[in-house]
Amino acid sequence: RSRGLGDVYKRQEQKNILFELEDQLRTIGIKTNIFESDISRLDTFININSEQSFNNYTPVFDLMNAARKKAIDWNGETYLWKSGEHQITIYDKIKEMTSKIKDEKQLKLFSDLKIVRIENRFTTKRKFFDKFGYSKTKYLFDEYADIKKVFSSDISKSIFKYEQSDIELLTGESIK
Repeated sequence: RSRGLGDVYKRQEQKNILFELEDQLRTIGIKTNIFESDISRLDTFININSEQSFNNYTPVFDLMNAARKKAIDWNGETYLWKSGEHQITIYDKIKEMTSKIKDEKQLKLFSDLKIVRIENRFTTKRKFFDKFGYSKTKYLFDEYADIKKVFSSDISKSIFKYEQSDIELLTGESIK
């Protein structure tokens, strides 16, 4: 199970999920202490309910530029800024989800939703340690507020450098 930073799960409930995982692994013969294990990757995200479809925001995404990161655009559907060990991506979450659904009834459940997902990814243990100063899972819950701060800081400093009025001036369009 995975949860976003804004999820309603409390820390103890999240710890309990890891205890359950340890128990499930033990039943198949894998003995481990998840809390003493090293974090080798961390992906944090936020889902934003948008008024417009994802494609309406492409002029804004086209303006974004992350320092020391290579920008990759997949046909205006996903924007990825990456360096070797750090990535920031923005994409249409509903499109990503519905591409995996075959049942028409399930597809209709998502037809009116417009969700933009922003992810901040630390893809190696070293990058995670460099950013946070620890690597053991047990510290993750105590430092939860710092993880949120890093997410906000990385996103705002890396790609959301413009004010709304700057974007409107550069694109010639009103941003809602």
